Amino acid sequence: MKVRILWRRLAAAVAAVCLAAVLLWGHSMWQAWCRSPQPRIYARGEAVQLLVDNVWAGDETWGYYETRFTCPPRDGTRAVYSRLGQVFRRETPWESNYELQARVEAQCKALCMRELRPDAHRELIRLIRAGAQVRWTLDGLPAATKYLDRRSGHRYEAGFKLGEVDAETGHVRLNNHVMMVVRYRIPDDGGYVIVGFEAYPRSVADLTCPGGTPEGGYEHFWLNPDVQAMIMVPFTYSVYWREEPRVKWDERWRQYRSLQQVAGTDLLDSLALRRGLLGALLGAVLLGMVVVRLNRRCPASERTLVALLHEDMACSEFHHALVSAGIQTAFIAVAYALVECEHDKAHGVAPLTVFAAAGLCLLGAYLAAFYGVLMKLTGRHLVVNRYPKSCVIYGSLIPLLLFAAAVIVHAIVMLSDRTRGIPFATELAILALYIPASILLSLFGGFTAFSIQRVREDRTSLLGSKGKWVPAPSEQNGHAEKTKRRRLLSHIAAIAYPLLAGVPPFLLARSLVDATYRAVAVATSALELDIFILSALALQGVVVVEVCIGTLLGHIFWGQISHSNGSAYTRNREGILHSWRWKLLGVGGAAAWYLEAHAIQSILRLYAHLGSPNIILAIFYATVLNIAYWLVFGAFGYLVCRALMRSILVRVDTYRQR
Repeated sequence: MKVRILWRRLAAAVAAVCLAAVLLWGHSMWQAWCRSPQPRIYARGEAVQLLVDNVWAGDETWGYYETRFTCPPRDGTRAVYSRLGQVFRRETPWESNYELQARVEAQCKALCMRELRPDAHRELIRLIRAGAQVRWTLDGLPAATKYLDRRSGHRYEAGFKLGEVDAETGHVRLNNHVMMVVRYRIPDDGGYVIVGFEAYPRSVADLTCPGGTPEGGYEHFWLNPDVQAMIMVPFTYSVYWREEPRVKWDERWRQYRSLQQVAGTDLLDSLALRRGLLGALLGAVLLGMVVVRLNRRCPASERTLVALLHEDMACSEFHHALVSAGIQTAFIAVAYALVECEHDKAHGVAPLTVFAAAGLCLLGAYLAAFYGVLMKLTGRHLVVNRYPKSCVIYGSLIPLLLFAAAVIVHAIVMLSDRTRGIPFATELAILALYIPASILLSLFGGFTAFSIQRVREDRTSLLGSKGKWVPAPSEQNGHAEKTKRRRLLSHIAAIAYPLLAGVPPFLLARSLVDATYRAVAVATSALELDIFILSALALQGVVVVEVCIGTLLGHIFWGQISHSNGSAYTRNREGILHSWRWKLLGVGGAAAWYLEAHAIQSILRLYAHLGSPNIILAIFYATVLNIAYWLVFGAFGYLVCRALMRSILVRVDTYRQR
């Protein structure tokens, strides 16, 4: 007995030490994230690093050095990543061959003579016709092109055009010269601080630079789609420095408030959201009509609902683990979206956003363990000294898998992009911190569930008071054995239905994904982007719930029809294929299979020339996202339908007591 008490005290001491370490580590990470960025002060003639990022055209994103029509990197050039989200968005910042020195202007510099093969020639023409934009970064500022605007005087568009199409002839010309304008401010302590970066592309036929010459004063570099031989493309650039004393360093992003990738687009008036909302309304109307018609022909009885709910009480532990993982993944996804949106649009993360994201992640771990332990206690007896193991499994499995996925992505990026140092040290440290924090919150959530369930006199009081269904002898013995053919058809139908039910959510998800990529470029504020993403997720959730409710109603009415025909309720059809619990989980996330197939097909088609590491990284990222989709929406659809069934039974009981 004394040994047991000693071990308990030792475990409590270890837990206290771990909690203190987690709090100290979290405090240091909080200070690192919330520390306001400081300006980089350059001396005259000091080298300024220009990062070349990617080429963006609609739903296609190419790394700048992954294309076959840009100057290749020099020896020793490395990738410069700052966040893990850059890899997921196909942002690949690399050190460039462009030479810039603070306050040193360059009237005309030759970069390279690029060999352009016929296939790359045609690919270049296709991208230019698709409106491709080139993204660069200088001192944390994106290259922007300034245009005149009648309403505001001027507007900025992110990046610059890869080329242009002549409005009269339809011919395509390549912008192989870039005039860079770097705007700076002189602080009180001296030096130079960059407060603006503009890029103005031109198309020139040789190594000369047009400077301020009008468009018609020099010859353009035209592209011919019928070319059959390799040609040489000259690339040049010029650099100009202009002082902006009115713009402070911490206010330099204000002039980019109208920064857009595609002008004239309103996120709140998105065509994808309107179509999705219309589809959701039509689905709700159709679902209501089907319910009314089926209820007239064969109304669902309390007996059928109680039997289904009893089947839910005996749910497998693996099912509980998947639903718990979906709950935690949903909270992590929302937290990640908040941080990434603010970092992308506000160019920094406010302490309130960090606090909200951390709270969502911790709440996800708590609720995942709470749900898993509560369901396990509901279905079976759980030994008191064994529930901590279940808590850790339910609430800490997703953080461990995320950390492993981040390590894999880190290894692939380091091997393929030759990065300097550890590119994702902050993300890896945060995930490593989240693991012990999730373990502690999981234990607390499991203990809460155990305490709640322990005070209940009867864990199945609902089923017991409503009369748990026991099949009559005639139903147990009079049920004829199904033939092998009917069993085979039943198995095929059980597999085919979730796949067919996943088609409407897949069509909506595909359009919303395309709209989200566009929204990332178009949104002018983090709040606007957050609203759009949350609206898209809510709309997708509504459609998934409608499909799941239709599946549940079909399951209920089919069981009722079988019972009215003298057949036994299909309790002999247990298992993953015929259980309504597993069916709802599969139907809710069925669109993930189509999304995965579509992603693999697109990656193999678009990234065929980029090499195995880039293809593997893209497929791995798509797989992680689709697994998250399957978990989140599968769990969401199941939980909503389960709550709907319980509310129906409660109302039936209230009506019967009256």
